[in-house]
Amino acid sequence: MAADHRHDVTEGPLVDGVRALGLTSENASGFPIVNVVLGRTDLVLAACDVLWEHGVLLTPAIFPAAPLNKGGVRFTLTADHTDAQVDLLLEALAAVRSTVLDPQSFSTRTTAL
Repeated sequence: MAADHRHDVTEGPLVDGVRALGLTSENASGFPIVNVVLGRTDLVLAACDVLWEHGVLLTPAIFPAAPLNKGGVRFTLTADHTDAQVDLLLEALAAVRSTVLDPQSFSTRTTAL
């Protein structure tokens, strides 16, 4: 049975949390797929390893499915996902930020947002 709440994927805790981490989320339509842009293919693949280690189900989005050097990871959020699961995903993305992304390019990217 579905939860009695639905996550808003354009402004809810997932997208807000992604932005709070200084990452870019491409989802303005409300469609339940949230794409977090990470950049180069090698960064996306390393991020996938970290996310999978945290038990996160995702779809990598790399060239040619995504523009060259604008790859990312995609998550599908449903009404059955709990706040705890969203929190787990955000913790895993924080681990990606601290272990995979280059701190210098990351700080430059976050100031450009």
